[in-house]
Parts: sequence; C-alpha cells; structure tokens
Amino acid sequence: GASAVASSIARAGYALVGWTTQRTVSGTDVGTSTGLASRSAAQAAAALAGRTSSAGKAFTAAGGSYVAPTASEVTLYAVWSADTDTAYYVERYVVTGDGDLIALRADGTVERDADGNVVAQADPAAYAAGQRVSHQGVTDEYAVADAATADPEKSWINHDNTARPGYSYADHSHPYTARSKVTGVETTYATIATDGISGDGLMRLSLYYTPDATHIIFDKGGAELASGEIDSSWVAGDPSADHLTGSTFTLPGTADVTRPGYTLVGWSTDPIAATAKGNDSRSKADTVASSTADDPAAGKHFSVQGTTYFVPTDATVTLHAVWKANDDTTYYVERYVITADGRVIALEQDGTIPRSGDNTPIEHGNHDGSAFIVANRIERTGVTDEEAIADADTSIGTPKWRTHDNIVMAGYHYIKDGVTYSDLLGNSYMTVASGNIDGTGDMILVLYYFADENSTYTVNHHRVTGDGVEKDLIVEIISKGTDTPAISRKRSGVEGDEAYDPDFVGYEYKQTFTDVNGVTYVSHDVDVVLGDGSMVLNLYYAARIDVRLEIVAGDSDGNGSWSLGNFVSNETSESTLKISEVLATHGYVLPTRAGYDLVGWSLVADGAMGPSARGERSVETARRLESVENGEFVDPDAGEGDQLGGASLLAMLLRAFADENPTFEMPNAMFIEPDGTFLMPTSQVTLYAIWRARSDTTYTVTHYLVDADGVAHEVEGDTREFTGITDGSYAVDADGNVTHTYDPAATDDDINNAQVTAGEKPAGYYPGYTYVSDYDNGEGDTGLSAANLDGEGTLALKFFYTANIDTPYVVRHIRVTGNKTTLEEVIENLTGTTDTTVTAIPFDTETREGFTGYTVIVDPDTPITLADGTLVYSHPKDNLNGDESTVLWLYYIANDHTLTLDPNRGTWTDDASGLDDDGRGEGSWSTYDGSFGVREDEAETSTDTLPRTFTYGTDSIITLPTEDDVKRNGYTLGGWEDEDGNVYEPGGACTMPDHDSILKPVWIQNVYNLHFDKNDPVATGRMEDVEYTYDDPDFQLGKTGFSRRNAKFLGWSFSPDATEPDISDEQLMRALTLLAAGELDDGLFGDLDDPRTAMYLLAALADGSDITLYAVWDIEKHTPSVVGGVQPGGSVTIDPEAIEYGFTIPHEAVGIDATPGYYLKGWLITINGVTTYVEDPDAIFNTPMTADIIFEPVWGNYAEDAARLARGRRFKYAGERIPQTGDLASDLAGFAALLGVALVAAGACRRRCQEP
Repeated sequence: GASAVASSIARAGYALVGWTTQRTVSGTDVGTSTGLASRSAAQAAAALAGRTSSAGKAFTAAGGSYVAPTASEVTLYAVWSADTDTAYYVERYVVTGDGDLIALRADGTVERDADGNVVAQADPAAYAAGQRVSHQGVTDEYAVADAATADPEKSWINHDNTARPGYSYADHSHPYTARSKVTGVETTYATIATDGISGDGLMRLSLYYTPDATHIIFDKGGAELASGEIDSSWVAGDPSADHLTGSTFTLPGTADVTRPGYTLVGWSTDPIAATAKGNDSRSKADTVASSTADDPAAGKHFSVQGTTYFVPTDATVTLHAVWKANDDTTYYVERYVITADGRVIALEQDGTIPRSGDNTPIEHGNHDGSAFIVANRIERTGVTDEEAIADADTSIGTPKWRTHDNIVMAGYHYIKDGVTYSDLLGNSYMTVASGNIDGTGDMILVLYYFADENSTYTVNHHRVTGDGVEKDLIVEIISKGTDTPAISRKRSGVEGDEAYDPDFVGYEYKQTFTDVNGVTYVSHDVDVVLGDGSMVLNLYYAARIDVRLEIVAGDSDGNGSWSLGNFVSNETSESTLKISEVLATHGYVLPTRAGYDLVGWSLVADGAMGPSARGERSVETARRLESVENGEFVDPDAGEGDQLGGASLLAMLLRAFADENPTFEMPNAMFIEPDGTFLMPTSQVTLYAIWRARSDTTYTVTHYLVDADGVAHEVEGDTREFTGITDGSYAVDADGNVTHTYDPAATDDDINNAQVTAGEKPAGYYPGYTYVSDYDNGEGDTGLSAANLDGEGTLALKFFYTANIDTPYVVRHIRVTGNKTTLEEVIENLTGTTDTTVTAIPFDTETREGFTGYTVIVDPDTPITLADGTLVYSHPKDNLNGDESTVLWLYYIANDHTLTLDPNRGTWTDDASGLDDDGRGEGSWSTYDGSFGVREDEAETSTDTLPRTFTYGTDSIITLPTEDDVKRNGYTLGGWEDEDGNVYEPGGACTMPDHDSILKPVWIQNVYNLHFDKNDPVATGRMEDVEYTYDDPDFQLGKTGFSRRNAKFLGWSFSPDATEPDISDEQLMRALTLLAAGELDDGLFGDLDDPRTAMYLLAALADGSDITLYAVWDIEKHTPSVVGGVQPGGSVTIDPEAIEYGFTIPHEAVGIDATPGYYLKGWLITINGVTTYVEDPDAIFNTPMTADIIFEPVWGNYAEDAARLARGRRFKYAGERIPQTGDLASDLAGFAALLGVALVAAGACRRRCQEP
C-alpha cells in the first residue's frame, strides 16, 4: 500500500505501452521483442487481466494507477510497441564520366546554374543531406529503396531508383569504381538499397548511378566544290567517338579542322552554319554563337571551338561545325593596255605604263605570272565566297565588295566586262571584272584597255624677238594613235614658201641659236605620243634683222620737216629702239614748229585727226595719243557719250590689225614720246611727227549782271587775264561760266572740234542769273563771247547775265509743344526774283490742320524758350539770294488746356498733386462732378478717389498713370479712355489735344480661379475649381463638398497652416453670390469696393489670378497621460500630444524602461473616472482614445513569480500514478518555459523604450 517511486524511461523508436508481471506473453518476450513482433506482444500484454494480492495487477497501462502487492519484491516488465512512423532516408548520387560524385536533388535532378552547367559540389554528402528523400516505417523492420529487390519479408519497399537519363542504376551487387579526372584517385561506389529502420530515425540508404556511353559525332561542315569535293577537312582524322555521360573533353579547334577562307567559330547542335557561305555564314555564325541555351539531354546549343565540352545524356549527339567566312580574304586585280600596234603592256601598280628613257612602253607579258606582273597586282580583301567587282559599272551587279580599279587610262579605253576586243593583228581580249572570292585567296580579276586612235600632243612654236624675249606661243594640237611616233611641221615667214604662215613674218626656224642676251635655244621636234596629251614638242624661231623703218617730220600741211629729208633705216624685228639713237645714226636732230611743241610720233599723219591739226585739235590729238598704259591705247573719253574720234577709231583699227598680225607687224604703241623707245615691228613701218599748240597765249574776260529793271552792272574786280591755246576758240556755257570750248554757231571745223575746258570760274559762279549769249542782239561788241586766239594776246571777251524770276527759297513753320519741344517742321518751297526781298506768310491757326491750338509768333524779337533752355526767334523776311540759300521761319507756340483724370471708382495710391515729377503739368484736386460723378460721402474726407485736373500745352507728351498709381480692387487697369473713345495703354504716352480733355480708367474685371483644398489627408469629398469673374451677378456656387471624420468644418483660410478661418463658409458663399446686388448685409457684403466684404478680401489677397482656399477643421482629439510613471519596477513616459478620437497611441509616443528583474505586467486605465485593470503590457497601445485617458503601469517581479510557482508544485508517484515516459523532463521544461517567457517579455519592454 506504500507509494512507488520510479524514474522516467525511454526506448528509441518504441512507445511504452505499460507494465506487466509476465516477462513472456504468447511466447514473446515483451521487453526484448522488436518490430512488428513487439507490436503483437504489446497487444497481447494489454489484454492480460486479473490481480493477485501477492503480485498485483497482471498489466497496468503506462501512467495508470498501481497498488503495491503484499509480496516483498515484485518485478514489473516494460511492455514496448515499435513505432510505425520512424523516419529513414534515401540519398542518390550520379558518378560523372570524369569520376566526380554529384548528389541529386530531392526531385531526382542534377542542379545546374543559369548557363545550364552542372554545379560542382565540394561535399556531395553534405549536399545530399539537404536533398534526401524522407520515408517512415516500423522501427527495426527492413526498408528497401529498390523495387527490383523485392522481398516479402521487407514490406517497406520504395521505388527510389528511378531512371536517370544518361546514367544506369548500379544495384547493391554491382559496385562501380571511378577514377577522378582531376586527382587521379580511384573510388568505389556501392549501392546500399536495404537496411533495418533504426529507432533513432537516422538510417539512410544510398543509391548510385553510373555514366552511360554517349556517341559524339562531329560534322565538319563545308561547301561542295565544283569538283564535287567538300572544301573542309580534318587535319588528323575525324574525332567522333564515345564519351561517358558527364565527362569533359576539349572540342576540336582551328588546328584540327580547316576550311579555306573560313574561321571555325565553334560547334553547335544546329547545322544551320555548317554549310553556309559568304555573308550568309557570317550572319548565321553570329546568330548561333549568341545562343546560350543548354539542354541537359542534347548539351549546349553552341560551344566555342577548342574549349571544354560537358558530355550530355543523349545516347548520340551530333555537333556541327560553325564556320564564319573571313572578311579579309585576298584577291587580285591585274591591268593591261593594248597599244595601237598590238602590244600588250602590263601596268604599274599605280596605274601607269612602264616606259623606257625615250617614253617607249616596256612589255612584260600578258597574264603570265611574271615577277613584274605579280609585283604590280592590286591586292584587295573581301568576304570569302562573296562576289567582288573591280569595275564601278553598276550594271554588272550590286555586290558588297566593289572597287573602282578600272581607272581612267589617258589615251586608252576600258574594255567592259563581257565585251570582246580584237586588235589589228586578230588577237582577242576580254575583261574579267567580277568573280567570287576564292577562300584560297588566289582569285585574279583582269582588266584590259585598248588604245585611242585620236590621242593628242602639242607642238609649241616659240618666236624669240630681237630683244631676246619669247613672244606668245603658237600652239598646235595634233591627233594620233597613243604611243606612236610624234611628228612636227616647221613654219616659214616668207610669203610663197610651202610652210608659209603669216604669224611667222619677221622670223625664221632654227634648230639651235643664241639670242642677244646669250640664251641658247634648242628645238625638240621628235617624241612618242602620250595618251594623256602631255607630250610637247618645242620649235624655236629667231627674229629677222632686215626690217625697214621710215620717220616723217611734217604734218599733213607740211608744217615741220627734216633738213636732210625723210629718215630711212633697217632694224631687227621686235627689237627695242630709242628715237634719238636711231636718228643720230644718220645725223638727224628733232624737228621744230612755231607756236607748237613736238609731243611725239604716231603711225599716221596728224594722229589720224584729219588735216591741219591746229589749236584745240592738236591738243586733243596729243591728249588721246598720250593716253597709253603699258604700251596699249586707252581712250580717255570712253563711256562719256562723245562721238568716236579719229584716235579712238585708230585704236580700234590697230587692235583689229594686231589680231590679224600676231607677229606684231605694227609698233607696240600708237604714240611714242619725242625721244621715247618703241618695239620695232616685224615688217616695215612709217612714223609721223605729232604737234601740240601752246596753251600760254593771253586774253581778257569781263562779266556784267543785269538787274530786274534791265540795268547792267559790271562785276567789279572780275575782269581777268587768261591764257589759252593757240588757234583756239573761247566762249561761255549756258550758266555763264567762262569756258574754252567750241562755238555752236561756228562752222569752222577747227573751232567745232575743240573741246577743252580752260576757264577758272566754277559752274554756277553767278547763281540766280542766266547767261545771255548775245545781249546786244549783234549790235556792237557788247555780246562778244567767242573768237579765235591768234597768239597776239589782244582778244577781249564780254559776258552778260540777267536775274532769274524763279529763284527758290524756303519757309519753315515750326510748332513748339507744351513740353517745349518742337514737332516736325512744315516746309514751304517758294520762288521769287533774285536779289529782291521776300516775306513769310503765317498759317491760319483756326483752320490749318496740325496748327490749331497754337499761336504764331511773327515778331522776330520775341524769344521762345525750348525745353533745354535754348532761346529761338522767328525770321519772317530776308533778301532772296541767287544761290538758293535763303530760308525764312516762323515759330508757333502751344496754347494751354486742362486734362482731368477721374479714377472712376478707383483709388489713387499717392498724394502727389501733379501728374508728372518733371513739372510739365500743374495739378490740383478737382471738384469735378460731371459725367463720372463724385461720391459725396468721400469728397469731404478723402481725395484718394477724386478726379485730378492738370494744365498742359497742345501736343504735350504725357505719361499716363499705371496700376502702381491707381487701383481698384478686383479689377485690372486696362487703359485710359477719352471722351472720343480713344483708349491709351497704362503708363503709355498720351498727346495733349488742342482742347480740354477728360480721361477715365478702363477697368477690366479680374477672373479668379478658386481652388479648394481639403487641407487634411483624411478629409474626403471633391470640389471642382471655380472660375469667378469679379462682380459677376449671375455667378452661382454650390455647397461645400468636403467632410472629415471626427471633425467640424469651420471655414476657409488663405494659409494651409491656419487654425482659424479667414472666411466662414457662409461668408464665402454669400460673398460670391450676393456681391453683385450691392446690398449691405450686416456690414459683410455691400459695395464691391468696400473692404469689409469677403470678396474684397479675396481679391486683395489674390496673387495673380489664382486663389487657393484651404479648409479649416475642428478635429475631436483627446490627450493621454500617465500616473505613477516612476516606480521600483521601472519608469514610463508618454508624449502628451492629443490623439484623434477612436485612434490608439503610437508606440513611438510611449517610453518604457523596466528595472532589471521586473517586467511590465499590465495597466490601470481610467476613462471618465472609471478605473479598470488590464493584464496586458500592450494595453496602452490597444486602447482607443474616446476621451482623455489616464494610464498607470503595473509591474511584475520574476523572482516572486518563481517562488510562488515552487510553493504550489508537488511530485507524487507512490500510490498515486505510474510515471510516464518523460514526466520529469516535462515538469522541468514547463518551469523553464515560464521563466523564458518572462525574460523575453522583460527584454521586449526594454527594447521598446530603446528602439525607435
């Protein structure tokens, strides 16, 4: 009857069923039986019944009540039953062809990386431990992972040896030995497919799979040649062979397989690039090479040649070569020319013809591979098996590799591709300008050119003058076959010779000669015709020495002559001669002529000016003949409208003659100085003396002015002495100016043709007067204005001028504005009689447009002050000068007028009495109460809204006020409008009219965009933006569309941070909808300009045209607080910020710091005076704020809790209960768990106050 005490008891993989007094039940030992037998014995023992006083009950269930028997010693045998859920595991491995062990994943596959490669395992066993297949069975019974090992006694059979592609399962009777390719170490792997299930649940079975043989076939690819062979080949035989799954080997590289003109990129399971050619192979190779696909069965889609290859699981894998055509395969271009006589000449690489020292082409064979031809080929590169063309002719095709090697060959013609050319000897030639680029790099293109039968060469005929100067070339262009001998024909200057050429008169051909300067010339008259026309023959001709020269001294009238007769001599063709030296050789001196100077020599008598070159004509002759620049005549009167004179005609004739006589049969100058030099012509020539009349013969001129009454007045001091040209005629022009010119009334040719200005008076010397050519109508000599100057110096000329009646003068009318500035003048152009008094007539200021509002100042002594302080005066009369310089002027001053500015319900922003700061207007406050009106209630107290009046003169420029000067709430100043409806820009310029004027502002209603902001992230609802035109009587606004939980809408503010509204909702609604009525409503609405109205406030605060109104909310909030914040158990602080109704306190607002050994147990919560205890550390965070709440912390102590727990626990076994498996451990674990919870809670409290 005493209590029994026992310890806990356990058996791995078995459950304690109970206790029995019988060791053997149904022949089975209940304590030592295993597996299924233990389960049968346990069932039989549990069925035992009965009890004896001496031995007790036959069977007592574990944990059951047991009464001690009377016997002094009783043995109870534990009854064990094997567990049916004991775990065991199956691990699976593959052994690769390289001898590496790879553990399979739980799903039976091999782990691969993103590129499809098998992931290496540093520790396969450790990897397998995480990928095991888990099973359950009866403890100590056999488990089998191989369905092929069937055994009826082993009922736990699993088919874990599933098929593995590329691998064969190695059962327990076939161990597999593998050698590591890396280390060379051999390892034997044996399958363990069956074993007893150990009670500790750690039994594992290991299955191994060995690699199968995979046949790797290599397709070398390549393209079929014309011979039927394939252009790719193995260097050392086909490497196709068997390889074990998972093994690695090096793929064939560029040294193992070749294909002319192609590069082996790699190997692919796709044959697309194996046989491709040219650019197609390049694009396909790039496409295949970019593939990263990796099929475990078929292997990588693409592998780079010469790299390591991992053998896949398929029984047979074909790898196709990936060929990429080279883009630098060489080919060559050879070029030949076929001369006119049938020779074939290979060109130099630079496209030129090889020649010997005498320009003869050098032959090197025709496409025979000689060293010269090979060395001078043009080397090109392109893509293998693509077409290359050495001909820019696009009709051949459009290949990618085209070169313009058929360059232009001077003197030869290109033979196009496909055209056959036959030379004079019957030989045929055909250009091959295109072909596919052979991978061997040996392809040759051949271009042919045939000779031009019309190549040209040049023969230059050089004529060397007597001075040793080469004349202009005579160039002869001759056509002949390219590279044939060139010929030349010598010219003769002797008329009647077969080779006569007028260009060579005065010259004769010389093979070699030396000129007067010692320069030797050698003719080059034989060579070969070059195709580029560059071949030149040079023939030289020397000047003859027997050309006749004659010099004549007299003119056509015989004036002037030699004392020894005419001069004649023989000279060298085109040699430079000096007159005095030539004359001295025959004892001659220069001739003389009374009254004339010898000025030079000409080719014709009198310089071609006609007979008797006297007076002005002799001067004109000299002038024209002296107009020579660089030996060429320049007509000084060309383009001036004069008739073609004799000298001009002579110059034209000489030029025409020179064009016909390029050997220069005439002198190089039409005029030669008296002792000048000239170039001897190529044929005989006669020179004539040129005489010029002297210009220092004297004569007098007197002038008379005839006034308006017909009285002539001699111009005092204006009788002068002049010098003139002998035999010249003198007169005046139409303006009375003295000129030395021809007389229009004369008939003498000598007088008519004289045309040289000699007078000293400028044009218009007597302005305002007109010359009268015959004032006395032919009576007497009072009108003598022209006569011949005979050289005696007694000639006197008299000239008369009458006053003009249409002499112009000007009257200027000048207005001075109210700004004291002048406007654009009005000019009157009038006429009168020269030297009479003229007076200005003022404009009528009542009717004259532009002058109304002004007063004319006629008095020349009345000053007028301008803006810059300048004093000006009118100038109403003066003498009319003949030079048109007379100017009269009248000033008009502006009249004063008033300008009134009415703000029209606006407000002036300043208190100035004047409109402008510069004092241009005097202003004053106005009592004006005209059409615009004045509010009587403001007139007495304020002037800010009253009109202002200013005084300005006509046409004053006034700068009008801007919005900075006058404002009206809710409106924009659009301009100023006068009584005529004219509108002026604010701040713009306004011109004062010629009368009083009134301006009022043009007020434009502002348009505001009202934007409504909820101003709270919780608020809901929507209010559309409203466009409101100020003072719009038809505007309607809906009710407020916003709402917010736990809050009351107070109104609107202009700031998002405001707590009090600027405008209530009612005020805003009534302001926007009732403003137009003009009614006062408790002082809130009324006049638009009343600052007490809500809309006035909106307009005043608006920045631009947008107004944002922010909703102002009264949100219901409550404040949390803490009492007893500092206690022995710890301290608590709380942020006193109010919390919205219904929301809880955030964690960051509470600080909790527990004293070591304490933890936060709960809270005393007081709401509206009622206190409730909540045993939850987080109660402060879970309590909604429906009112102001007081929180008081309640702390717990770990030591006190443990002592209390110890005092209440008892362990009783004797007579109470049989101990169960793990009872003691369970009790101790329960205490430890309780202690752990407390510690965690304490840590959480501490962390909560430390962490953010």
